[in-house]
Amino acid sequence: MTIIFQQRNNDCGLAALIMIDQHFGGTTSLSDFEQRYGPQLRPWSGQDLIKFSSYLGLDCQGIRLTVDELKQLACPIILHWGFDHFVVLRRHRWHHFLIDDPALGRLSLPSRSIETQFTGIAFTFKPNRPRSASRRCPTIQMKYPNLASLSCIVLSGVFAMILPMLIKHIIDDIVLSRDLAQLQTIGLITLCVLLATPLLKQAAQAVLANDAHRLGNQLFAQLLGSALPPKQEQLVAQANPEKMLKLTGRLPDSASALSRSPTTVPAHLLLMLPLLWVVLIIDGSSSLLLLINASTVIFLSLFDQQSLTTQQLMSRSVASRCHLQLQEALSHRALLYRFHCDQRFGRAIIESFKKLIDQAGRSASCQSVLLFKQDLTNAVVQALLIYWTAKQTMMGEISLGGLFLILNYRGQVAQYACAISSELTQYRIATADLSQHSDSLPHHHALPPDIQFPHPSLKHYGRQSFDFNLSSAPYRLELAPIDTSAFEALLVFLTQSPRQEDKNWPVWAQQLRGALPQPVSGISDLDPLFSCSILGNLTLLDPLIDSAKVEDALHLTNLSDWVSQQPMGIHQLLNTLDRSLSPLTRLQLQLARGLVQQPKSLVLQVENVLLETSQMLDILDRIASQSISIVLVGRTDLSC
Repeated sequence: MTIIFQQRNNDCGLAALIMIDQHFGGTTSLSDFEQRYGPQLRPWSGQDLIKFSSYLGLDCQGIRLTVDELKQLACPIILHWGFDHFVVLRRHRWHHFLIDDPALGRLSLPSRSIETQFTGIAFTFKPNRPRSASRRCPTIQMKYPNLASLSCIVLSGVFAMILPMLIKHIIDDIVLSRDLAQLQTIGLITLCVLLATPLLKQAAQAVLANDAHRLGNQLFAQLLGSALPPKQEQLVAQANPEKMLKLTGRLPDSASALSRSPTTVPAHLLLMLPLLWVVLIIDGSSSLLLLINASTVIFLSLFDQQSLTTQQLMSRSVASRCHLQLQEALSHRALLYRFHCDQRFGRAIIESFKKLIDQAGRSASCQSVLLFKQDLTNAVVQALLIYWTAKQTMMGEISLGGLFLILNYRGQVAQYACAISSELTQYRIATADLSQHSDSLPHHHALPPDIQFPHPSLKHYGRQSFDFNLSSAPYRLELAPIDTSAFEALLVFLTQSPRQEDKNWPVWAQQLRGALPQPVSGISDLDPLFSCSILGNLTLLDPLIDSAKVEDALHLTNLSDWVSQQPMGIHQLLNTLDRSLSPLTRLQLQLARGLVQQPKSLVLQVENVLLETSQMLDILDRIASQSISIVLVGRTDLSC
């Protein structure tokens, strides 16, 4: 059963149901389901699973049971996980359970970890109408796939080396002797060699593809394992969905490169040695020219590898950004139109596509320069070789068959050298890409080492800090780089995670929240829709009921007079992200939305304060007068 990852925070139930449907032979995908039944914008419940499973031709039954009783059920089944998530139990073996998590991938967890997350509710499924068996691509299972693929590549290369020898024998011996019987025998052998060569190449490609699939699964399991604490099996940090989507999108190409290079590079080197040895027997100078040709091609690849790798990585990054923006625009198209973000998203997507085209051009240009150097080297060596071998043939030193053999082997040596250079480049790109994005996954030690908890009050967190003494009350601005800031990590977690109870939060998020006076509001522009993330589990779509709190929030953000002149309702006004409004007005609206919760701490990005410093400091002065602690995080230096 193939793992299907959720595209939005509340898509876990849908992704789990699609996995069950495909296990029973269904062909519905996430996009097909949403096109047929509309986007699912709210978290699923057990009733939703039962309802939509009937649409897919499945009978769903919810049952209550213990962890020990799970072993008696036929898998796969869906488990209610942590009161706010759905996962698929793929199978159980001894005391371990294989879980397909739509958010994190495939996990193997012991029974004690299942007991801490499983709520006791499971859903079983069976088709209510005949279905065709699920189709799977055939794979070749071998005990030593690398050795098998190496053998196939070497054998196909040996047959490709034998064919010119047979033709040389025909030209030098059989044609002159006019032996028809021997010609028929050699012709039959040549036919067998010609038929066996593509079959061996196809077998090698099949073994390499199977090995790439196996290596891809191992890489994904290792990368997910990096998000697990070393001494516990339960997850304490959720992977960033954007990073996971990028990573899963690149794993097939990276796994293919990592599985091919350790096999094809040694195989091509092994095949070049007998070619050079045979040419050395015929003519030593020709063998030296072939050796210079192969060495130059490989050296050029290693010399230009750094620039080509950089351009390829940048192209992949821009392509992933375009893919994610398109996916987000399609998934949230109704909300984008509702909050007037469709034009903003359209402009962002157009800019990303322009960058993608420009970067693709630069990458292609860099690669074409390398290919030009290799082709120029091959052309020069070929011209010298043709002149030298033709001269030796005219002098009687080399036969016509030997001339054909040398020229044919020159093409094979050049082909192997170019293949080695290409494989080495792809291997370096794959290793750099995986290391770059695996490092960006959150680990259990997500907080900087210099942060200690609990804090009695806001203190300097090992970064540059400034004190502001305003007219009403003093407060502190904490400045930290975004990539290491604990507060910025908290904003990322809030804007990209579903609503959760406090007990299900990662440990570092609970600790950080405990370090600040309660409750806490966080204002972030990381999410274009829910740009105001509240630790009290409030989003932009929740209604505003208490008018007194709304009036206080508008007064603190200096919006009271402006709001009274607007025709729209207060709820629609505070939720708008209309790009026609000035950045300062949009920030004031976000601040008002957060201040409705009457927080004791307010977490902002320092870039927002720098929009219009004088007006923003006046607003922060009003907020600080209500004994609200303010923490600014960001990478921009703020001069006092």
